Order: sequence, then structure tokens, then C-alpha cells
Amino acid sequence: MVKRSRPLLCAIIPPQAAPAIFLQDKSNMSTTKPSYIPASNALIGWNTNKAFRVVDVFVLPDGRGKDWQLTGIPADWDGADFTHGACFAAWMKGTRDMTPEFVFSEILVFHGFADSQVAEKAIAEFAKIKECAWARAMVPTQATPKIFWKAE
Repeated sequence: MVKRSRPLLCAIIPPQAAPAIFLQDKSNMSTTKPSYIPASNALIGWNTNKAFRVVDVFVLPDGRGKDWQLTGIPADWDGADFTHGACFAAWMKGTRDMTPEFVFSEILVFHGFADSQVAEKAIAEFAKIKECAWARAMVPTQATPKIFWKAE
């Protein structure tokens, strides 16, 4: 067990609505399916603070090439501190370090999250990836009181 040099701050925050993960037409939910990003096409990026704690995570469909030539590079991707995913030729080609699960574990173990809201947003971002049912299972489906923590 690792001894913390600084205390972990906790507080209970009021219920919040579950984060929106997918764009859906709510007027016709019976026929609308979520639009997932195939893992082979997922770009994953994150930013850190001065202590190298993760403060933002995002998952984008790989639009490099024609799409980005027309629209420009998304600001999130262009300004990211760290990037992974479909930008690597070996991505999703069978090695364990080239999967969304590995990237999430790397973010969690190597950097850690700045606070609980960032951790929850990261899970919601990974839930956009088709093969990440584990992340979708972790996204809250209803508003509940949550423990808020912040790394010091």
C-alpha cells in the first residue's frame, strides 16, 4: 500500500443528472440506437494539471484525413497533453497495450484523476466506444447523491 503524502478531500455533492453520452432522438426512443465509435476508429486524449493528475478526457472518432481537411483538427485533439488510440498503426491489432481498456488503466494508474467528476466524465467518454460495455455499465442511469473527492 502506498502512503499518501497529502490527504484525499471528500464531500457529498447533490444529485446531478446522468451525463449525456450519445446523441439520441428522445421523441422516438424505440427505434433510435446509440451511435458508438468502433474501438478501431477511436482517438483518446487527455490533459493533466501541474501535478500530472488527469483533468480532462475525451474520445473522438478518427476523422484524420478528408474529414479534418474539411473541418480542421478538433481543438481537443490538437491541444491534448497525451493522445492514444487509432493514431497508432498497432491500435487494436492484438497487443494488450493497444486497447481502450489498457489506455483507461494507464490513465488511472499512471496519472490518477484530479477529482471524482473528472473520473466520472472519463468513464462516460470511454462509454462512447462500442467495445467498452464495461464503461457503459459504470455510467449512472439516474441521479443519486455522490461522494466528491479531490486529489491534493
